[in-house]
Formats: sequence, C-alpha cells, structure tokens
Amino acid sequence: MKKIFNKVMLIVLCFTLSVMCVPNKPEEIVALEDVIDVDNIDLDFEVKQLESIEQYRDILDSFNEQEKARISGEQIYDDNFGGAYIDDEGELVVLLVEEEPSDVNQIKLAANAEVLQTQDCEYSYNELLYVINNINDNLEYLYENGIIISEMYEDVYENRVYIGVDELTDDKRDVIRNIVDSGCMYIYNKYLQSEEMAGVDVKGGMEISSSLGSSTVGFCAKRNGVEGFVVAGHAVGSAGDTVYVSNTQLGTVVATAYYNNSNADAAFVRKSTNVNTIEMIHGYKCRYVATDIAYYPVGTRVYKFGKTTQQTQGEVLNNYYTSYASNLYFTNQTTTSFKVEPGDSGGPVFTIGTVVNGHITCRLLGIVRARYKEYGQSGYKAIFSKYEYIVDELDATAMLAQ
Repeated sequence: MKKIFNKVMLIVLCFTLSVMCVPNKPEEIVALEDVIDVDNIDLDFEVKQLESIEQYRDILDSFNEQEKARISGEQIYDDNFGGAYIDDEGELVVLLVEEEPSDVNQIKLAANAEVLQTQDCEYSYNELLYVINNINDNLEYLYENGIIISEMYEDVYENRVYIGVDELTDDKRDVIRNIVDSGCMYIYNKYLQSEEMAGVDVKGGMEISSSLGSSTVGFCAKRNGVEGFVVAGHAVGSAGDTVYVSNTQLGTVVATAYYNNSNADAAFVRKSTNVNTIEMIHGYKCRYVATDIAYYPVGTRVYKFGKTTQQTQGEVLNNYYTSYASNLYFTNQTTTSFKVEPGDSGGPVFTIGTVVNGHITCRLLGIVRARYKEYGQSGYKAIFSKYEYIVDELDATAMLAQ
C-alpha cells in the first residue's frame, strides 16, 4: 500500500511542478489539499464501518416504507427503534425498546445481516425526537419568556435528551415541561458557551478571508448553473460581501443560510473570473463522491480539514443538536469529537468511502459550523451543518468527482 502511495505521490509532484511552470495560469482554489494522512488510518475499521453504515441505511429505508406517526424531516423511525451506534470495532449496534426475537429478526432482515448486535433501551428514538421537535417549535416562545436554550441534543448512548438552559430556574423548568414532558428529558443549567470560529490569521493552504476574519473553504459547488464555493455563513457576512484568498479575490457572497432557525450555517460565494473551481480534492489521496444519507449512527468515525488544525478525526456524537449563538438558533446540527479551532469554520466534514488500489474517496457530510463545550466537560467539541440542509437552504450542490 505504501509503495503505491509513494509512486502516486511522485507522479503528483511532477505534475505539480509542471503546472507551476505555466505562465499566467489562474490561481486554482481547491477544497482540500493532501487531506488524508494514510499512515494514521485503520483501513480494517473503515471497511467494517462502511458496511455498518450501509446496514444502517437499509434499516432506515425499511422504516420509510412503513406508515409511522412521527416524522423528523423526511426520515421515519419505527416506534421500537431506539437509535444506533458504531462501536470501537466498527460494528453497528441497534437499540430496541422491546428486544423480542421477532423484532430482532425484523431488524436483521432490514439490514441484510445474519448477525447484528442489539441492545435494549427505555425510550424510542421517536420519543427523543418528539421532545426535540416540540422544543424547537417553541424556541421563539421560550425566548420571549426569558428562556434561552443554550443547547439541546439527543444522546443515543444514554437514551436521553439533554436540554441546557441559560441561568436555569425552577420556573423556567416548569415552562419547558408544560410544552413537553417526558422521562427522557434532562434539563440542566448551561451558560452560553458556544463560540463561532470566524477567525484568527493562521497560515493555511485553504485559508480565505472576509471583513469578518479568516476561515476555510468548504467545497466547490454550483448554484443555478453558476460555479463557486460553499463556506461558513457566519464567517463571510451578507450578500454582496467580498471574499479573498491570499491577495486574490475569491468571489462575492450571493446567498446565505445564516439566519434564525436555520439548519445550515452556510453561504455561497460566486467565483471571480481569475480563480478556477476543481471538482475533486487536489492531489492524489482523496476526492469527493456523493453521499445519499444525512444521518449517520453515533460513533461513526468522521474527518474534517480546516486551515487552522488541518486534518483531525473524531466520532459522531449527536444528529439533532440545537444551539444558540449570536442571537440566532441553529437546529438539526451534528456534533462530533474531532478538534476544531477558530479559522476552521466552513471546513469540509467527511467519512472514508472506498479504497481501491490505494485511491481513497471521501463522502462529503457537511461543513464545520462552530465549537462548543459538552455538558459537564471542559474541552471543546465540534458542530457541523449537514450537506443535505446546505443543499436545501442554499440550492447549491457540490461539484463531485465522476
């Protein structure tokens, strides 16, 4: 494997040197550069995780074929389903409220798996999302009554919904429970600690800057047939603002999804004439491919690349995270354990797709939005906006490798 990569690296180096010799060539702006550190990847785990993700998707598809009462977005969940996660070996573990043999067999059939790990739980995933959706529907009402939901998310491992309230009192707790009350709710005092990351001036190959600071290009995209780049909405300002890369004008913001109760902290920058979009990740190691699933099981190993911390990896923690920052609410965000710092905002988030003859493909999951402090912990974790919602709210789709 290393020999293959070394050969390809040599080819790419020669190609890069030849490109540098071409006079008056427009600057090439790419989403990632040398993104995968192959020496630090456990390919056996990645292969197993990929199988588990496919099993998870098959299970979700089987739910969609049934008429269920509660819907979150377009995804339907069985009332016996309590969520799922990927364990340290890359295996899928499915939580069931009633772990009867018939229910287990039904899940195995849906996942096309002869052997599938299951675990019992008290509350269904529908119950967790019922709480989250009710709170999200009443965020403005709560705010008008002096109640700020600093954060809210489902915890599959604990089978609970955690609701952090800024300066929590008994009266505030009562107001929340009058909206929705469930045994799966854990309401706690949570001071505002969400911190958006629009930038420190740190050297990086993909660094961009605007009047608000520096951040990271997410991915090349098209919107209404026009080429450009998707970046973090909070990092580049409103429509009409100019974005730069080094001393070159990257382009102009023409659309943003940075507004209250948004599912996607993202903006579309229409490219200027002196830059080129490249539909694949620069170099030899990784390129984007399409992803057809928005919700990954907790524990899924994911990667991000940002101009400050470069490549880091972690695990999916929550899929339905609500956060409050800069007087705005963002819902249906995904949280992860990978490291981020100011300036990483907008950086692409992805999983490893397939590995064929040493060539790695990456499934694009979304872009980095912010960092936060997990309840009861001192360190920061990361929040990202899902690709599906970026497409929905910006009408911008990634330029993917064919």
